[in-house]
Amino acid sequence: MADIYNQLLNEKNIGFALYDNKLKLIDISENLEKILQLDKINFEQTIFDTFLEFFGSEKEIYDVQSGKKNKLSIEKVNKFGKDGEIKYLDFSIISSKENKNNLLVIVSDSTSESSLQQKIKQQLNEINILKESLTHLKKDSINNILGKSDLIISVKNFIKKVASVKETSILLTGESGTGKTLIARAIHNLSYNNEAPFVEINCATIPATLLESE
Repeated sequence: MADIYNQLLNEKNIGFALYDNKLKLIDISENLEKILQLDKINFEQTIFDTFLEFFGSEKEIYDVQSGKKNKLSIEKVNKFGKDGEIKYLDFSIISSKENKNNLLVIVSDSTSESSLQQKIKQQLNEINILKESLTHLKKDSINNILGKSDLIISVKNFIKKVASVKETSILLTGESGTGKTLIARAIHNLSYNNEAPFVEINCATIPATLLESE
């Protein structure tokens, strides 16, 4: 039964240490020694000697020991292992069922989960940055139309006016190179449907039989 118990702890990367009413070490699991990479176990050490992370939490620990508090949790504590790699550990302190004055420290290795969460958070930040950049480009797309003449200003005002209409069809005419695509993009980017893709089709390259379906 003990072997199965230890196997379960190893499988879940969980270890424990038991401390008496004077906060001195009574028992420790083998896998906790591996998680903390302890060379030698000193049973004269207190909980604060083994877990430096608990400094500053003395009051909360004594509250758990006295029954004023059910549990103390410290999550995502980063520690550097002997190999130089960073590990993330979750700590929980509860009173022992056998002796309420004794404290049970449960440690779980959450390195994989924490690393994954950090990667997801980083990717979300990158997505938000790209969205902000895209929004900035859309808002400034009208400024890509260069010129300060009265005619250019009237064109820009026309773009803003047309783009404010929720649903409409617009026909832009003009010779090649006059900026019809530039204006179409500006209208699209300022419209209510600016999240939808801007689809550009060159009708001159499409056979007449396919134009209607396209």
